[in-house]
Amino acid sequence: NGSTKTDFIEEWVKIGQDAKSKVKKTHGHLPLDEQCAACEKESVNVSLANLLSYPFVREAVLAKKLALHGAHYNFVDG
Repeated sequence: NGSTKTDFIEEWVKIGQDAKSKVKKTHGHLPLDEQCAACEKESVNVSLANLLSYPFVREAVLAKKLALHGAHYNFVDG
């Protein structure tokens, strides 16, 4: 509800739930660290899809006035 300085984080990380669900279905047999890495990458795809849910973004992409790009960087290994 935004009553504390960190409440926004709870809402922000909810976007990871879709990625987690997909990874559990497709990579659930893998060790947890590999599932986590896949989830990190899938979260980028989910974020891009979320951006496309905004009509003005989708229209700009379809009109080739805007291109969306996602990236994943491993801060541990560089």
